Amino acid sequence: MSQSEDTKVSTHQTVLAEVADALKASPDAVKTRVKAVLVEREVVKRVDLLDKGLAKLREAKGEVNKIRPPVSFTADGTKVEGTFSKADFESLKKAKEKVSKLEAALEKAFAGEEFDKLAGLVGGKEAPVESE
Repeated sequence: MSQSEDTKVSTHQTVLAEVADALKASPDAVKTRVKAVLVEREVVKRVDLLDKGLAKLREAKGEVNKIRPPVSFTADGTKVEGTFSKADFESLKKAKEKVSKLEAALEKAFAGEEFDKLAGLVGGKEAPVESE
């Protein structure tokens, strides 16, 4: 073996040394990437929550539309709008309250103000009614 072959550094050793040097100077890069990953994770979570909230709102509006008073007809076949029974009226009232709560929670979430109420409503936990 010649002297020049003994002192020659292999390419892989050079690359590994460069990687080690880069890692020594990497705390800022690592922090930046961690921050980006955490932000992206939260954004994905919020988008999913908003998507579920919109689906829940669509479902709640469908419930409101299903609750209707019975229709009656007179002897000559004229349609007469019926009235709600107390139970149907209470069901309609609750369904409208649910829609209202979801709409308010979605507005706050889209504004970036609050996601907890929407998460509670989407998760099946009713948020307490706040007096305005």
